[in-house]
Amino acid sequence: MTDTTRLWREPERTGFSRVAPVPQAGFDPRADPTNWQTQPIPAVQTATTARPSQPPRPAGMYVMAAAGVVLVLYSYLVALWPVRHGFTPDVVLATREWLSFPLGVGADFGLFGIGLLLAAGGFWACDRLTRPGLGRGRLLWQVVARGYLPYVLACTLSYLLLLGNAEPFTEPRRPDPEPGTLPLNLLLAERLAGHDSLIGLGWAVAAAFLTAVLIALTAPLLTRSRWLALTGLAVQLVVISAVVLTAAGAGGWYHKLGELTTWCMFALVGQLAWVVRRHPGSGWPAGPIGVGCLAVFVAAEHGYQLLAEQWLPVTLLFVALVVLLAARAPAHGGKADSNRVVRWLGSRAYPAVLLACALGYPLVGGLYYAKLPFGVAVLIAIAVTLALAEAVHRLSVVIAR
Repeated sequence: MTDTTRLWREPERTGFSRVAPVPQAGFDPRADPTNWQTQPIPAVQTATTARPSQPPRPAGMYVMAAAGVVLVLYSYLVALWPVRHGFTPDVVLATREWLSFPLGVGADFGLFGIGLLLAAGGFWACDRLTRPGLGRGRLLWQVVARGYLPYVLACTLSYLLLLGNAEPFTEPRRPDPEPGTLPLNLLLAERLAGHDSLIGLGWAVAAAFLTAVLIALTAPLLTRSRWLALTGLAVQLVVISAVVLTAAGAGGWYHKLGELTTWCMFALVGQLAWVVRRHPGSGWPAGPIGVGCLAVFVAAEHGYQLLAEQWLPVTLLFVALVVLLAARAPAHGGKADSNRVVRWLGSRAYPAVLLACALGYPLVGGLYYAKLPFGVAVLIAIAVTLALAEAVHRLSVVIAR
């Protein structure tokens, strides 16, 4: 009987080549079901569909945060402490003569450092919003763990040192702690209620909190297209301007709220840089918002006594310049942001600034009155502050997981 299971002859194999089989006479190839199968055509990825747009990494912001914490440590430990205790080091006098006064940056670069930190925080906050897989609940918990927890620890430490007759950096200087001082500080409401601040830079934390509220309210706009993101920033500018301008002629807690809200402009500059970097070509449309920030600072100088003679408009211009350079430097080959020391110091900047007020400031005084040279006392205080900042940073990271 004829074997009908094999209609093709075995192909001849030569090395790795294959010779096409020759069908027998009278065989119809279309009758073979295997010839009916087709292979899918591979999809061709075009320039617009090959890779979806990704949110920018916070490149360059570690440099800003590291520079900000260095300036804050210099301003409040090296410059402010000796001035409050009756002497001024030669290095501070030389820095003022050759840098501070010619550049027009006041407060021994302390406010400039705070402005850099607030701008970096605004950039980082927008970057967190666009990270995939990070829900709002998760983001809120990270803000509490990494933003509020270090502040609670610093306030508690400052309060305990005050009870022990130490001298942390507070406003006003060396307040007498009352029973309601610590709860109001923990609620970030001590300035509005007219109480003493356990952290001399607590106003910057309050400004960061107000910025976080504004970012949360405008998040649906900031994470969209270029024009919607710019609209979200414009909404923030309008809200801040309304509070600052209307509170200038008011009194009580609303006047103090206007002072705190003014500092949100620095964080708004950081958000503006993030939008420009995320959406190329939006530099010119973003220009009016930057001019509006400058105009609000000019008006605030005339409306608030505490902000007068601080040269804040000049400080804002320098912060905006540094933000733009830091955001653009990695795209042009800048590698400072990838340096390990810079990234370490930048990521620990927030707890380091808080602990400089609560621990570093009184430690300088204790070591100096223990007959150590002032320079040695400052170096030891900075080392202890950074070491404790490392511990607080690691603890907040573990809690934020």
